[in-house]
Amino acid sequence: MNIKSAISTLRSGAAALSAAAALVAATASCSGPTQVDIDGITYSIDTDSTATALGPASGRPAAADGRVAIRQKVNARKLTCTVTAIATEAFKGCSWLKSITIPSSVEHIGKAAFDGCAALAEIHCQVVAPPEVEPTVFNGVDASRCRLFVPLSSSSSYQVAPVWAQFAASEEGSIVLP
Repeated sequence: MNIKSAISTLRSGAAALSAAAALVAATASCSGPTQVDIDGITYSIDTDSTATALGPASGRPAAADGRVAIRQKVNARKLTCTVTAIATEAFKGCSWLKSITIPSSVEHIGKAAFDGCAALAEIHCQVVAPPEVEPTVFNGVDASRCRLFVPLSSSSSYQVAPVWAQFAASEEGSIVLP
């Protein structure tokens, strides 16, 4: 065998192998769940164009002042995804968390999502009907010190909803006058 042709064959094989690896990597990044960090919060982008808030990126405080607003929409993989859930244990043990804003798009909050968030003093839940929550979602949060703010005309729903009823609900929003 000629050394020159053997080197050429090896180069062709390496290029083909490299191209195949790049194709596999590109395919993997376009399908299935992926994660994106936005404003200090990690979101999981699901295959159905929805997203789940997973909690603070790298476990560090998402905001210096302890106030976190979960986004209603996140952009990733050239998609705009609606945030529909907060993951199990998403903010568990975040002793720095003082205020959380939950967007109107959230339908479910996972088990122990805010467990141990002893400094949590304000929950701004923009969902008209109380989102589905697990009984342990607010373990370690002092409901007598934590204020729950809900959309106008929603406080009565929150006052009878499991888990949410432990908080005194205050309505917030804008009133449009004629």
